[in-house]
Amino acid sequence: MDSIDLGTMTDLDIFRSFVPDGKEEEALTGSYPELVSLIGREATLKLYRYFRGCKIDCPKFFYRQDFIVALAAKEPNRRERAKIAVASGYTANRLEVLVSSCKKGNNTENEKSQKG
Repeated sequence: MDSIDLGTMTDLDIFRSFVPDGKEEEALTGSYPELVSLIGREATLKLYRYFRGCKIDCPKFFYRQDFIVALAAKEPNRRERAKIAVASGYTANRLEVLVSSCKKGNNTENEKSQKG
């Protein structure tokens, strides 16, 4: 191990000093070795610095449901909506149900505002 100079070394420099390439499994705790293999040392260190001590929850879906529904609702072609569904982690049928209920909800809101 090299001498550590906290005044001039970055976190990545310290990491390299502590952990030779390929030794992450021996040195790191929890899911950090897997993160290093997935996204690299520098990105793992950024996650560590930012979320240190926090539990990170990764939801099943990457995109917000309302965003995907609004995107799909603008698309008149069902095949294209099916592509949007698959790309965003939904089934085509589920997205059609969500779009349909969104349109019904908007129609109901429009009818209420016109009556009021």
